[in-house]
Amino acid sequence: MWAPILEKAWAKVKGNYEASEGGFVVSGLRAITGAPVFTYDTASIGVDVSEEAVYNLFVAANDAEYPMGAGTTGGSDTGRNDCGIATGHAYSILEPFEMTDANSVTTKMLLMRNPWGTTDYSAAWHAEDAAW
Repeated sequence: MWAPILEKAWAKVKGNYEASEGGFVVSGLRAITGAPVFTYDTASIGVDVSEEAVYNLFVAANDAEYPMGAGTTGGSDTGRNDCGIATGHAYSILEPFEMTDANSVTTKMLLMRNPWGTTDYSAAWHAEDAAW
């Protein structure tokens, strides 16, 4: 629950949610908590990073009760990627978890919160997906 609480605190610091738009998740976390923050940018580190390794980072951070956030790259937050997710936008990560479908296939997932309060995700495991 820390991520949404810190998000609201950051909006208060900036005056309101509109004034807190833009920027990076780490800026708000660092300013509000005074704690060191870690940034992982899998697109620019120049090495293949497995999904398993990235998921394990989220699990370790969640187990340590670190607040977590994520951001999408590319363009304006009015655009959407192939999965319906806003581009150039920040999200709170609430927790990693696993789902197993009817065929016993386990998928590693992240429970994320859109600060806009809307959900537009349209790929596998979207809100209306029969896999649930």
